[in-house]
Amino acid sequence: MLKQLQVRNFRSLSQATFEPRPIELILGPNGSGKTNLCKAIQFIGLSATKVLDRAASACFGERSVANEKFYY
Repeated sequence: MLKQLQVRNFRSLSQATFEPRPIELILGPNGSGKTNLCKAIQFIGLSATKVLDRAASACFGERSVANEKFYY
């Protein structure tokens, strides 16, 4: 279970900390990073069951995430 996710320099998120609760609703204006936070969570989930390159490919397509950092 994900208790805390810290994301730095990922797409539009320069620094974000997310501590999910049993029920979570993510709201915000356009361009605030809601989708990018969801993509980071998706990537973490995929990386638990796939090799990092395949997780990145499944989550982001052919785009490389080599320079992006995840802290969890």
